Amino acid sequence: MSKVSLKHLKTPCMLYNLNEYYDDLKKLLNKMIAFDLSSKEKQEGIYFVENLEGIKEILK
Repeated sequence: MSKVSLKHLKTPCMLYNLNEYYDDLKKLLNKMIAFDLSSKEKQEGIYFVENLEGIKEILK
């Protein structure tokens, strides 16, 4: 995630959110934006996916 947010990697960072496992991390990233500790631009390329179809869409 850090390399993606620093633009050191051009590939997406996908977190398979099976059974809402990463929901708290997603909330934390949104809270970081709200407190100006991060930005949507820095978090571009970080995806929380629910299923295989979501992964396929990101990879297109």
